[in-house]
Amino acid sequence: MLIELGYITKPQGIKGEFRLRPNTTDGKLLKSLTSVIINEKEHIVKNVTLREGFIILYVEGINDRNQVELMRNLKVYYEGEEESLEEGEYFIDDLIDAEVISENRNMLLGKLIAINNYGAADVYTVKCEKGEFMFPFVRNVITKVDLQNKKIYVDETILNEIKSEVL
Repeated sequence: MLIELGYITKPQGIKGEFRLRPNTTDGKLLKSLTSVIINEKEHIVKNVTLREGFIILYVEGINDRNQVELMRNLKVYYEGEEESLEEGEYFIDDLIDAEVISENRNMLLGKLIAINNYGAADVYTVKCEKGEFMFPFVRNVITKVDLQNKKIYVDETILNEIKSEVL
């Protein structure tokens, strides 16, 4: 089964390496990749480097920066089994564009536009009327996730203690 790994964002260097925005933060999976599929063509993975928020991939058949430039935003897949999730775990793609709602006031705070991992915890970016704000995924900030209706409920008291204004 083909599973989407992420998408190519830009070249890294001049020898054909590229940055990939992954859909997973599972370092074990990323380090174990032996091949990936890009544009329906299989490429043997030569090297994987994990960085904060992205990975650098070097694969056979892509040998220079110009090739990568033409591949920007292409999706990258791998052959594998669908990951089984435990309770309280979600795929990033399933959460993007979900409404973020204050459970305290039952009020829409904004829409989730990104989830990044900078090492210590996943960081959620929410687009709201006044711009954007970010908050780390820490215990008790998210009280409920309703995937069917694309809603994420948060404890606004805890959120206000930890969120940072981006704008």
